[in-house]
Amino acid sequence: MIFGEADILLPSGIDMKRWSVIACDQYTSEPSYWDEVRKFVGESPSTLNLIIPEAEIPKSDTDFENKINDIHKNMDEYLAKGILDEIKNSYVYTIRTTKDGQKRIGLIGCIDLEEYDYQKGANKKIKASEETVIERIPPRVRVRDGAKLEIPHVILYMNDAKNMILDAAGKSKTAENLLYDFDLMMNAGHIEGYKISGELSSEIDLKFKEYYKMMDEKNMPYFAVGDGNHSLAAAKRCYEMAKEIDNDADKKSIRYALVELVNIYDKSQVFHPIHRFMGNVDAGDFIFFLEDKIKSINEKNDGQSDFEFTLKTKEKEQKYFLKAKSSGMAIIYIQQIIDEYLKERKAVVDYIHGEDSLKDLIKTENDIGIFMPLVNKESFFDDIVNMGGYCRKAFSIGEADDKRFYLETRQI
Repeated sequence: MIFGEADILLPSGIDMKRWSVIACDQYTSEPSYWDEVRKFVGESPSTLNLIIPEAEIPKSDTDFENKINDIHKNMDEYLAKGILDEIKNSYVYTIRTTKDGQKRIGLIGCIDLEEYDYQKGANKKIKASEETVIERIPPRVRVRDGAKLEIPHVILYMNDAKNMILDAAGKSKTAENLLYDFDLMMNAGHIEGYKISGELSSEIDLKFKEYYKMMDEKNMPYFAVGDGNHSLAAAKRCYEMAKEIDNDADKKSIRYALVELVNIYDKSQVFHPIHRFMGNVDAGDFIFFLEDKIKSINEKNDGQSDFEFTLKTKEKEQKYFLKAKSSGMAIIYIQQIIDEYLKERKAVVDYIHGEDSLKDLIKTENDIGIFMPLVNKESFFDDIVNMGGYCRKAFSIGEADDKRFYLETRQI
């Protein structure tokens, strides 16, 4: 099994709107958002009590450990009180409606962590799409290690141009199979989910076999992580740790991780560039350095496609063209140029969502904004194969409110 059914836990008899909260890595610089969430949740059972929002990560190690202990106690309490009902050997077909009315179709199930690796160039069927920042894994491992529940916000992409898997899963959308149907908190849209089991589940499994065969013929991975890679990497690390002390770990639930599978061709999946801001930089020196590197890259890649990006200072705006195999490769080149420049300079770099936000930061002669190329979803899987994955902060998908909310859980 690469992706398959799971024993999924869902709450019953509680306020689902208060139960489901957005992924912990959203609104990291807006603690006021999480303050509002806490006020709204109140004393109601909630996934908020099972996670640590990154905006609220305790600074001291002792406080962090205390927070983890609280999370594990809350998991024990929810299990003991019986508020979680188990839906055995099932998928969940999800329809997420965002604030702007877009509908994202997904399929909840388990992946085999033996088939996933976050290391660049790993020969696995499930791959990270972006560079994994190793330093971000240990805190997530500390939360997951010893936890009885996993509450995922991981989204995997599949390269299903025919949409055969989710079309088949859509047959589950009946009143009889309805599991949940409610508005998400903080005006983040709507979510509904339908149980898939029995004959329809078997039909979907046959579609997966057909899909795997097509990907094998193209020498492509089956899935790529679209969101939540560091959380999935933590699950992988916990599984590896378990194998070190338990010879039977590969036969237990810790070998698997609950995720949502989405087709990359889904119209709701809109890729946005993540721009670069450089502060405390000698603009003239950087531009000279940049243009020299561009010249060298373009000479090496003569005959390849041109990809445009724009550099803006307080005084002027300049368009540049990089020759590369894909927009993803052009983004990697730009990041490499910035990284190389920063090795010997004290300039700082930040990653900015939105053109207007970047423009607002360019206030002095020592500020530079780089408006990045856009990742092309049609070449997404090809880029992962050819490049081994994108560089860090290569793209974002949708707005913050569109990110996955915690909802389903699973015992580990």
